[in-house]
Amino acid sequence: MKIFLIEDDAALAAELEALLRRYGYETARPCGFEDAAGQALAAAPDLVLLDVNLPCADGFAVCRQLRAAAPADRALLPLPGE
Repeated sequence: MKIFLIEDDAALAAELEALLRRYGYETARPCGFEDAAGQALAAAPDLVLLDVNLPCADGFAVCRQLRAAAPADRALLPLPGE
């Protein structure tokens, strides 16, 4: 199972990636946040973990873009911010 992680806190993202990989999940992250939705769609993950409080993009807008373009069998899980 491939999980695409959109999280701007580098330490948290690294921790989540390490945990997910430890349990056998394949992970990917965007190179930047301006086109996070496009990068997620290109990666074709089974699950997207999305921080809705991103520095360069509105996380809710990213979520709407993903929902509009993603196949119906893909799960989206928005992560609440602090």
